[in-house]
Amino acid sequence: MKWIILVGITVALGLVALEATNGGTMYNQETKTEQVEVDMLNKRITDAQDAAKADIAAKAQSAYDAAFEEAMTEIELEVTTNFRKEIETRELELAKEVESY
Repeated sequence: MKWIILVGITVALGLVALEATNGGTMYNQETKTEQVEVDMLNKRITDAQDAAKADIAAKAQSAYDAAFEEAMTEIELEVTTNFRKEIETRELELAKEVESY
């Protein structure tokens, strides 16, 4: 009777160990599959970003050029306006000087 109980316990422990080993193997295969999928996704993302870099850089450069040109035009307008005011002020001063003679 003791032998039957001992054999039964040994078989049960063997089955548990076998199931744990198979379950562990399945888990490792699933983990490897998921890792490969993540690696493939990361590669696709990187490839898409690399392909779009030139277009993005061109658009950014175009936007920068437009903003730069606008800023330079605003500065030119400001300087021209201030210069005109100085000329007009000087013109009025000279006109008053001529009238005083």
